[in-house]
Amino acid sequence: MDNRGQTTFEYLLLVGGVVILAVLVIYMLTTGVQSGARDVNETIGKGVNKLVTEANEVIENINAVI
Repeated sequence: MDNRGQTTFEYLLLVGGVVILAVLVIYMLTTGVQSGARDVNETIGKGVNKLVTEANEVIENINAVI
């Protein structure tokens, strides 16, 4: 009988360890994805700003010629 209780306790420890590992992996993945999304948004924002600036310069040059 004592052996059965020990086996149950070991099983609960194993399940608890698996749950902790799963939570850590999910946390690391979501943090990485959020960081990547932030970097992508920043890069796209800079690119859009540069395109708008360039387009405005071209329009100004066209207006200056006309």
